[in-house]
Amino acid sequence: MKKKLALILIVLLSWMTVPFIGKRDFKKYYPAAIFMGLYILGEGAIAEKNKWWTIKERFHPKLSGEVPLLLGPFFAGSNGF
Repeated sequence: MKKKLALILIVLLSWMTVPFIGKRDFKKYYPAAIFMGLYILGEGAIAEKNKWWTIKERFHPKLSGEVPLLLGPFFAGSNGF
């Protein structure tokens, strides 16, 4: 339970920084952030299939373990910071 709370806090705290980025910069960089996020999800699926690595703690059993990190620090951080 504490690990899931930590994952939720990672996502929420990252998104609290988005208003400081600015609307123009956010619009400029979000297509690239979405593309790279999808790329990383694909890479993570291949990695789990080949047993290169696994992330055990997940929001939901059917979601990838990378989802909280992609939706939080990766997406918010790659939009202008």
